[in-house]
Amino acid sequence: MNVVNKLLEAGANVNKTDKSGRTALHWASIQGHLEPTKVLVEKGIDYNKATNGGTTALHLLVDGNHIKCVEVLIDKNNNGGSPLEFESKDEDGKTPMDLAKEKKLKELCFMLKEKRNLAPGEKQIVVSFRQETHSNIPM
Repeated sequence: MNVVNKLLEAGANVNKTDKSGRTALHWASIQGHLEPTKVLVEKGIDYNKATNGGTTALHLLVDGNHIKCVEVLIDKNNNGGSPLEFESKDEDGKTPMDLAKEKKLKELCFMLKEKRNLAPGEKQIVVSFRQETHSNIPM
């Protein structure tokens, strides 16, 4: 985390990409690194930026089941940040919701459907739902 802050303080471009189109947020998202994700989002990184293959940070976070990091993006979306692109498709034509459904990640399905984070104690309710009660979220 200190490295991210030091680079940004030294004037690093928060939205700089590598040859594959990945930003620092993509790299943090692959591993689910919460603190760098928070710092990068606070510093104005384009969290909707897709790689050359169409993968966004949200795709990577959902794929890795990094709920806390997804919460950071949803919080920013709901509190004056750029609208989070929930429907963006990767090179396989999949949205973050498609990935969550494939992996049967009920908490993330709920969060993506509602475009909000879980309230304290709500996690147990969502996880305990039977598949039939999620008729609008086929698993």
